[in-house]
Amino acid sequence: MDKKVLDFISIIPDFILILFFLFLTVTIYKTTGVRLLTISPLSKDFSRIWFPILVLSIGPMLYLVKLVDLKYKQVGGEDYVRTAVAKGLGGFHVQLHHMYKNIKPFFIADLKKAISISVTNLFIVEYLLNVSGITRFIFGTYQFNIVVIGLCILLLITGLVYAIIRFFLYLFERGFIYE
Repeated sequence: MDKKVLDFISIIPDFILILFFLFLTVTIYKTTGVRLLTISPLSKDFSRIWFPILVLSIGPMLYLVKLVDLKYKQVGGEDYVRTAVAKGLGGFHVQLHHMYKNIKPFFIADLKKAISISVTNLFIVEYLLNVSGITRFIFGTYQFNIVVIGLCILLLITGLVYAIIRFFLYLFERGFIYE
């Protein structure tokens, strides 16, 4: 993807992107007859699940791609990277042992922000696509105890997603960097 296109898409607010993909899906269905999305809450169709997940992941993905691109350019100009390249170390070695190790702290720090972006997008996606999920507990009956349970479940899911991503990064490091 071209850098200018990525920069343009990343300045668009997430709820606008969600609406855009929703209108794009409806337009594709009207012109081609191919159903990419089923909004009915009673449908057992797979498109009811994959489309909200795809739309939900766009905002955090754009955020993390921009972050990694920016840090990659900054770290790539550092003296230790240029020294490693000048010594004739392989590109894979330089990428893993110099670039990745120095980008990882920024990635881990902003991973929490990316997960919080996806949680905020969750409210929009569940409302617009008529998907009953965690926000049903929060906005459903407006009873204090149910709202607290919904927020605790949301916090638990957020922590679980963060822990899973950290675990995959740990496996990546153990498998490739510290072989």
